[in-house]
Amino acid sequence: MDNVAAQQTVRRADLDVSTEYAAPETEPERKLAAIWQEVFGIDVVGIADDFFELGGDSFAATTLAAEIEATFGVRFTPSDIIRLSTVAQQAGVLAEGSGASPELPTCLIRAAAGGSKPPLFMVHGGKGFAFFRPAFAEIIGEERPVYLFQAPGLDGRTPLESVDEAVTVEQIAAVYADAIRSVQPAGPYHIAAICAGSFIAVEMCKHLEQAGQSIGRLILLDPTPMPPRIKPPMKMKQKKQRAAKKASKLGLAARIAGLLRGAGKGDVRAEELDPAKMPQKKLDEHRDMIERRVEQMEEVPPHQRSYTAERMLKISLQFRAALYHHAPRPYSGSATLLVSSIRAEETLAATAFWPNNLSSMQYTVLGSNHNDVFNESLEETARFVRDTLNGRRPDNVPAQA
Repeated sequence: MDNVAAQQTVRRADLDVSTEYAAPETEPERKLAAIWQEVFGIDVVGIADDFFELGGDSFAATTLAAEIEATFGVRFTPSDIIRLSTVAQQAGVLAEGSGASPELPTCLIRAAAGGSKPPLFMVHGGKGFAFFRPAFAEIIGEERPVYLFQAPGLDGRTPLESVDEAVTVEQIAAVYADAIRSVQPAGPYHIAAICAGSFIAVEMCKHLEQAGQSIGRLILLDPTPMPPRIKPPMKMKQKKQRAAKKASKLGLAARIAGLLRGAGKGDVRAEELDPAKMPQKKLDEHRDMIERRVEQMEEVPPHQRSYTAERMLKISLQFRAALYHHAPRPYSGSATLLVSSIRAEETLAATAFWPNNLSSMQYTVLGSNHNDVFNESLEETARFVRDTLNGRRPDNVPAQA
């Protein structure tokens, strides 16, 4: 793994690993254990150690799969890592010369294979990284397969130079919709999305419907309240304050009356920004954030270091640019929303974006903030998705105050 930066090795004995160490015995086990040790930055890995217990995520799954494929000369995918989550299981499959999952588009990872119900396709957030939460996949995967999207170029195989510099949300959605149909040829399709990925999910639904397919459930998990290209609504009090300040500077008292004439109570209508002006500033801020993350690589898990700074920056900025330039149009379908408490007013108000751009919507409020929805309240979030998929819809009543 030439891209893995130098790092200090962690002692397995210092980790909270529940399984007793079992040393590799066969040649495949020894090779696999060596790959795991390098990817995770651990001094030794036992053949019974579990991928998820060691902190495995979509980065680690992608890196391990690529290294196993290169070492053993067989096709191995991130989906195989999830399905075969120990060295012993992987070695057994390699010894048999079988067991590789059916080939998927590089933007898809199969997170759960159980159940006979139609699958759930899960769209990532704005950074493009797969929503990799084992607890979530386990709850949903009891009844149906779960597939995770990751940005093209994060598969560990695609040459970086082949990744387009500029893409649109509509183009991304078309690629993802085609990937869905390669797994499930006909609808109805169940699609969920987190945060800014909601804009991609809506476009996927439009693309599938234009192809004559139907949507089963569209579930948006704490979606970004407003497209980045749109100014958030400004409270009337704020508008008055800004108008008064400007009028004071200009010495034009009549300016206030002119600005506020005809305005009622509540929020001011959202205003679209010039896409040529705002994105660059925001992209520069995002670039700074990624570069700071790269500079602090000693704090990043070893398996994430296999992604070079250049790749992380290019893919992430590509998606950020697509989202900032996206001007969504209303969707004639319906959606079910889960909204964090801190975003509830901004997301659910009658004048907000989502109520005005969906034909109908139902929702529940869960968790105190965005991170809570996908961490402390993750199991509740998963049960909400499971119940929604099974036809149990929320009653527009907050689950938590």
